Amino acid sequence: MSVDDAIDAMLVTVLGGDATLTGLAPGGVWRGLAPEGTTGTVVVFSNASGTDNYAFADRAFTMYRYLVKAIAPGESSVPANNAASRIDALLSDATPTLTSGSVMSMRREQTVSMPEAVGGETYQHAGGYYLIYAQE
Repeated sequence: MSVDDAIDAMLVTVLGGDATLTGLAPGGVWRGLAPEGTTGTVVVFSNASGTDNYAFADRAFTMYRYLVKAIAPGESSVPANNAASRIDALLSDATPTLTSGSVMSMRREQTVSMPEAVGGETYQHAGGYYLIYAQE
């Protein structure tokens, strides 16, 4: 398993395994997109970019930038913001175990908050870009 896949699996485990977050986002934790028909607040994440860092000729570590956010239906941003706060509590300065490689550090770099209208429905997005420093 690649480190990229291991980080994806770790995010599903850490976020999906937290009872508080699953209460705030009962629609689940998904890589990329929630399945069509999913209802309620969901958490989605995606790898926005990765930058390799080298020490001489060897890759020392990779800095991954993940977008991790809650998406809540409706006009109020409160459900998405509450879930985003829990996401931040779970990920900031955490060093969870990976099945391949290791997390050196993890911290939010930027916040994200925006409404979106799709098919006549309003959705609120809240979360952030997280830098995850990992080595193989």
